[in-house]
Amino acid sequence: MVNRFRATSIGLKLLCAVLAFGFIVRLVVVLLSVNSGGAADVAAFDSYVGFSTKSDSVSWFWTWLTYSFFHAEVSHFIWNYLLLLLLIFWSKDRYAGFNALKYWIVGAAGGLAFLLCIEKEVSLIGASSGITALWVGWLFFNFGKNGERGLSFWLGCAVFLFLEVIDIANYEARNLSLFAHIGGALGGILMAVSEKYNWVEMNWIEKIFSWFKPSPDLTVKRSNKRFQTDDEFNAERKLKEDYLNSILDKISRSGFESLSAKEKQFLEQHKEK
Repeated sequence: MVNRFRATSIGLKLLCAVLAFGFIVRLVVVLLSVNSGGAADVAAFDSYVGFSTKSDSVSWFWTWLTYSFFHAEVSHFIWNYLLLLLLIFWSKDRYAGFNALKYWIVGAAGGLAFLLCIEKEVSLIGASSGITALWVGWLFFNFGKNGERGLSFWLGCAVFLFLEVIDIANYEARNLSLFAHIGGALGGILMAVSEKYNWVEMNWIEKIFSWFKPSPDLTVKRSNKRFQTDDEFNAERKLKEDYLNSILDKISRSGFESLSAKEKQFLEQHKEK
C-alpha cells in the first residue's frame, strides 16, 4: 500500500494532503475552543470554510470548494479518507498528473449545485461529493473495457453500491448526503464522458499551476530576441514530457483513435525524438 501511494499521481497525493490538513486544522480549532467560546467558535469556523445558505458564506465563492476539504465529524473524515486510499490502491494509474483535481472540483461543485436544486436551506461540509466523483470517474470510464476489468473493479463497484444503499436507507432521517453523492456522481460521469470523447481539453489544471511557477531573473537577449534560460528550457521540456506521457496513457486506455487532432499532431512531431 505504501509503495502504491508513492507511485500514485500528484493530484491524488495533493488531495490526501489537503484533506489531512483540513482535518488537523479543524481539530485544533475544536481543542482551542474548549477554553474559550466553545461551540460558537467551532460554528464560526465551519461557517467560514463550509457552505451554508443560512449565513454569509453563501456569497463567499471559496466555500463552494473549501467545504469539500473539511469534516464536521471524525468518523466522516476517517470514512472518506479510507475511501480515497482504497481508490488509490484499486484504480492504479487511472488519474494521471492533476487529473484527479479536475474530477474533485467538478464533483464538489456538482454535489452542491444538485443539493441546492432540491433543498432551499443547505448547510454542507465534507468530502463526499468529491470522493464520489473520483469513484464514478474511475468505474464509469472503465465500464466498457471488458478485458481490463479485474477484481479491483468489481470490488469498487460493490463498495460504491453499498455506500449508496446506506444513503438511501437513511434518507428518511433527512440524510441529505444522498443528494450530494448524486451531484458528485453526475459530475464524475460528465468529466469521464468529456475525457473519453475529447469534448474538452483536459489540461487546464496544469495551465493554472504553470501560472505560479517563478520566472527566472536572468535572461539573455540578442537582437531584441529573448533566449531561454536553462530553467525555462527544462521546465518546457518537463511540460512536453508530461503531456506526451498523458497521451501515451490515453492510448493504452482507449486506443489511438481516442486522441484529438491536436494530440495526434503532437505525437507525430515527437515520435522521432
